Amino acid sequence: MSDTDACADLYRTHHTETGGAEATRACLEGGTDVNSGATYTAYLATALAKGLVSREAIDRALRRSYGVRFALGLFDANPSPYDHLDAKVHLAVHQTIHTSASSRIARPQAASKCAPLLMSLADVTRPSLSGRL
Repeated sequence: MSDTDACADLYRTHHTETGGAEATRACLEGGTDVNSGATYTAYLATALAKGLVSREAIDRALRRSYGVRFALGLFDANPSPYDHLDAKVHLAVHQTIHTSASSRIARPQAASKCAPLLMSLADVTRPSLSGRL
């Protein structure tokens, strides 16, 4: 699954693809079965018509996406008590979990564990982005 239309970022922000149809191809080939934005909706038919993606690739993404949904029980006859949580419940959960006490504990731990990752990423280069970083 992509993060807030990350597929569009491939051509709008990062410029690793020339357009939406090409970004759709790259995302499907990369295993992004679900795009949380509008790129697939807007460009999947064009990518298919241009031969950039195959019907088999689309079917594979659909099978995997629906397989996860079935495994999670989203189509079960017996509804889950969590199916229809409203904003009040989300706020109550957030306020219960995100307290000043939990922040005092979590922030130093997160900072100490993320710093090495950030330092490691600074040394990583990708040939396809060479000269653009």
